[in-house]
Amino acid sequence: MSFRWWTIGTLTIAASMGAGIALNARENSHATQIVETAIDSLERKAPQEFDRLLAANVRFDNIFTLPDRPVALQGREAVSAHIEGILSLFEQFEFAHKRFYATQDDRTVFIEARGDFIVQETGAPYRNTYVFAIEVNNDRITAIREYNRNL
Repeated sequence: MSFRWWTIGTLTIAASMGAGIALNARENSHATQIVETAIDSLERKAPQEFDRLLAANVRFDNIFTLPDRPVALQGREAVSAHIEGILSLFEQFEFAHKRFYATQDDRTVFIEARGDFIVQETGAPYRNTYVFAIEVNNDRITAIREYNRNL
């Protein structure tokens, strides 16, 4: 129950930041398909496939970042390096209970999911609740905003 309320609150905040964005469950939208492909490439630990979906000037904002992680990254090289670094930390990198919500203009997709990761070094589980706001333009991801809560 807390997952749902936290997610609704985060989606509300994220949507209000975009002023006037209307959400609906458009699971078959074009932007949603691109984002689903991106998430799938992460889960398969195929960062080169993820990289091909990024615009050259992509921006990644980690809203609730760890103290030793950057808050904002700009450009495909920086975002790709960050993603590869994260994937290398985990032997299992899966998102459970994924839900996708596209905006009516089919440019922004919100994802809510639970991370079900296994730490490479220790074998310990690492679980967070996530909401991502991902913007898509001309079939490329142009912005990623990550919101997470450690369980």
